[in-house]
Amino acid sequence: MPLDDEDVVHVCRIGLFQNLSPKDIMFLVRVSHTVIAEEGSVVISQNSLADFFYIIVEGLLRIRIHAGEKSIVVAYLTRGQYVGETAIMQGTPRTASVEAARDTRLVRVPGFTFRRIMSRPENRWRLDKKIHERDKSNQRIITRK
Repeated sequence: MPLDDEDVVHVCRIGLFQNLSPKDIMFLVRVSHTVIAEEGSVVISQNSLADFFYIIVEGLLRIRIHAGEKSIVVAYLTRGQYVGETAIMQGTPRTASVEAARDTRLVRVPGFTFRRIMSRPENRWRLDKKIHERDKSNQRIITRK
């Protein structure tokens, strides 16, 4: 379903998007949709194609990495946080599974739009920093378990 006013506010508040031009924000809003992930449903499967970037409007997502025989919960994300940027930008399969820990309202941004906008040098540095932070955090968690 199309974004409502609350969804648009969440898109505008995402740290990655703080320096985007109004034109880029409006384009993101036009091509994005709201989706509801019911508790227990899988939003992203590890090793799947990176097709969408997700912003959490309301709810809770569980991030799980399957490493060999182990399934490790590495994070929980909530309102105002996002997921899916790494695989989209690196052109690789998803590195984790994401499931709804409770009913969750998401803004779903097409991956090709996200990549096009965030690949510009004026936008890329902030994203690269976030990807690096997440990779480091995930490696620490996996190594401990």
